Amino acid sequence: MDPNPTDALTFAKVLADDTRQRIMTCCCCGWRSVGDIVADLGGDVAQPTVSHHLAVLREAGLVQLRREGRQAFYSLDQAR
Repeated sequence: MDPNPTDALTFAKVLADDTRQRIMTCCCCGWRSVGDIVADLGGDVAQPTVSHHLAVLREAGLVQLRREGRQAFYSLDQAR
C-alpha cells in the first residue's frame, strides 16, 4: 500500500515546527508534565501554547499521553 501523500505532508509539517522539535527533545527520555516542559523551554513558550503543540504531536502519534488524576504526562513515542 502506498503512503498517502497528504498524510506524509501533514506529518512533515508537524515535524518542521521548531517549538514542536524542542518539545519532543524534552519528552525523549521519560514522562514529563506540561509544567516540566514549559520549565525546560525556559519560559519561552506559554503553557497554553505547549498544550496546543502537545495535542498536535499526540494526533500525529509522536508523543504518548499518561494521566495521573488531573495531571497529564507526555513521553516521546520511541517506536514512531
